[in-house]
Amino acid sequence: MKVLGVASHRMQEIEAREWVTWDRKLAIGWQWTPTAEFRANRPWVPVSVGFKTLDEAEQAIDHFLDNDETLAHNHRVTQEATAAWCERYGAH
Repeated sequence: MKVLGVASHRMQEIEAREWVTWDRKLAIGWQWTPTAEFRANRPWVPVSVGFKTLDEAEQAIDHFLDNDETLAHNHRVTQEATAAWCERYGAH
């Protein structure tokens, strides 16, 4: 994988990358890899996400930053539901 360039949006680094796909075709896209510090209090943020355009990457970053409370709530609800299911049916 080759880094072609770097952009910044809301203090987040986004890299333009070039790689070869499984069928040996050249592909280019943008990748956002949030830092460990950013994810420390936001476990719902993906470790790495790829996008076709820089605009898509910026929209995703905006989504995660602007909807922090909603995403945190959804994460807690999911964790609670998972714990309740495991308590009732057992962890498999």
